[in-house]
Amino acid sequence: MNILILCTYFSPDTAIAAVRPYMLAKYLAQFGHQVTVLRSGLVIGKADDALPLAELGSTRVISYMGLDSPAEQYERGTRREVSSIGKSRISFLPSAIRLPIASFYHKIMRPIEFSKQQQAMKQRLTQQCQVLDALKGQSFDIVFSTYGELENVYAGAYAAKLFNCKWILDFRDPIAHHALTSVRECRKLTRIQTDAVNSADLCTAVSQGLADMLVTETTNVPIRVLRNGYNDKSAFSSTVKKEQDVLSFCYTGQLYDNLSTLEPLFHSIQQLGFPLERIKLHYAGPSFDMVRQQAEKYHVEQILVNHGYVSRNEVVDIQAQSDIFLVASWNLHNETGVMTGKFYEGIRNCSPILSIINGDVPNSELYQINEQYRCGFCYECCREETHFPQLCDYLRQAYEQKMETGHVEYLPVPELFTDFRYDSLARQLETIFQELTEG
Repeated sequence: MNILILCTYFSPDTAIAAVRPYMLAKYLAQFGHQVTVLRSGLVIGKADDALPLAELGSTRVISYMGLDSPAEQYERGTRREVSSIGKSRISFLPSAIRLPIASFYHKIMRPIEFSKQQQAMKQRLTQQCQVLDALKGQSFDIVFSTYGELENVYAGAYAAKLFNCKWILDFRDPIAHHALTSVRECRKLTRIQTDAVNSADLCTAVSQGLADMLVTETTNVPIRVLRNGYNDKSAFSSTVKKEQDVLSFCYTGQLYDNLSTLEPLFHSIQQLGFPLERIKLHYAGPSFDMVRQQAEKYHVEQILVNHGYVSRNEVVDIQAQSDIFLVASWNLHNETGVMTGKFYEGIRNCSPILSIINGDVPNSELYQINEQYRCGFCYECCREETHFPQLCDYLRQAYEQKMETGHVEYLPVPELFTDFRYDSLARQLETIFQELTEG
């Protein structure tokens, strides 16, 4: 089968959105399919930490930004520096002052930023279509375009018509993000999302909640759940040992203001009265100020260890030395099924996962997965009355186990490690391809 994958982020880009298309391309090629990836050529993060292109086998990778794109230059060895996240111009201010100023600024400037994003999207789409036109004489059975940036939605429709083949539109996130966009933006993006879903031959989504969000009264397109996953643990080995005589947690990634929270953990640590020198929370990412504010509310800020921005390998070491892996997500009436990529890193890390779900809707998808696979504990803020005592019991038991035996017991259902592995997910996608083309 000849497969064309359209994406913005792809190795040597180290953005989290680059992992899904890379892993699916890798295993589809291993299964014997002819795979072509049309990526942007952007590089965000430390390219030296990127997933290796050498593992993609016969996969053909094309950058629509051309031979002078950062990715192409890096691979030729003519470019070493890569783009990274810079410091804010007001980073010198205390967080209590800086965060409200930043929030107000982004609220005022959001319409301008949204307009600039749309213009940049149109420019990238033009570049994509020029490369697709150059491939016109070739044959493809399937176009698989993954949403993470909007140009891939339009380019998927364009490519399917150009090559007269089936088109699968993949949703890693919703286009209409109720929790992270203004009402006006969300209305416009909802129209785009509805039109895109109805234009595709089939849609895939990373969670059942997201799949349900894509359905409207006019939807007549099949929507299948194809989860994100984790790479085999051998690809991210670490020799770092877990800390002795300390119960350690880790959170590596971003927290979203008013959406994700770690407060229930800090509250329970305060309530349990643990010796704070025996507790550590290792943090790596851009949101330490938010983490510290939440910890200070319960007077446990001394347990925090801030690693700042670190490489992928350093993240793996931080995760490996920790006893409990933290995941923060949300579940709202207008946005359910949020499945953060950190959950899959937790599976790969082979340690208990403590998920904290903010929001007003119980029985989140992460809660259901935890009930099925017994991968740790899932706390839902909307069920505080029952879940907070359970969280305290869970942490008390984990602390006692660590102090007595040197480790925290972890006995998940074995299928956890196969059902969410990327080779298994690629097999699911292969089946979807076959059903669609044969049907």
